[in-house]
Amino acid sequence: MDSSIDLQQPVIDGGIRSINFFNGRMLTARDLTREQTANRETTRRLGQAVGDGVAYGLELSVSSVSTNEAPVVAVAAGLAVNRQGQTLWLRDQTDVALVRKASASTAGLIFSEWRLPKRWKDVR
Repeated sequence: MDSSIDLQQPVIDGGIRSINFFNGRMLTARDLTREQTANRETTRRLGQAVGDGVAYGLELSVSSVSTNEAPVVAVAAGLAVNRQGQTLWLRDQTDVALVRKASASTAGLIFSEWRLPKRWKDVR
């Protein structure tokens, strides 16, 4: 397999296909879907190029409302990128409870045994 190309020969393998919009053309749902797919792929590639991790912020600290019975952390505003190029942006500091509040229906029940529904037992 020859991997060399000539000068000024376009490299199209692995390219991102996009729609060239212009006035007078009917816009279809398929066109918008292709454009969104191209944008997602561009973002994914940028995320891979930049690398995953925290860009800034997202520091953790103990919240002022935290107690031993109900621990709460404060997450500072910030931005992070995962390996797929997806971003997590937290605009403001946010308190996150680390323990769920017990409701009347789940009081005293943390874990329960999950059983296969009867109608699924014969399906294999």
